[in-house]
Amino acid sequence: MELRRGKYVPRERREVAFADYYAPWAAARQIAVTRRYTDDQRAAKHVLPYWGSWPICDIRPSDIDDWIAILSRSMGPQSVRACYGLLRGPLSRTGSSTTPASTSCFRSCPACARRSTTSSPPRRSTGSSPPSWTPTPVTPG
Repeated sequence: MELRRGKYVPRERREVAFADYYAPWAAARQIAVTRRYTDDQRAAKHVLPYWGSWPICDIRPSDIDDWIAILSRSMGPQSVRACYGLLRGPLSRTGSSTTPASTSCFRSCPACARRSTTSSPPRRSTGSSPPSWTPTPVTPG
């Protein structure tokens, strides 16, 4: 399956438990100390207890959807999205087929869907060239 997409992921890398892949991914992130503390707390409470023992190759979009539904019962959308990001980051680095673009959660999760439907223009470059985007007119609705 990965060969058709132009990516080959060795079997050993696909069968690694999520927790074993999460630890080096989290350590390599260059983020503020306060952000690291918050993410570590979220991971320890919500992400790793659920996904830690799962082999990366066994995590399916429907499993992610179920987990998002569980989190949504007790957390607000911003917190759910933050937890989802802590799952998504390591998965996207593995070349797994459960990366955000292929998960139905990215479209169905209230926190994720809101972000993907909110249109914001791309950031301008700091160079002197004109922006490569044109603002879209907003119609009152």
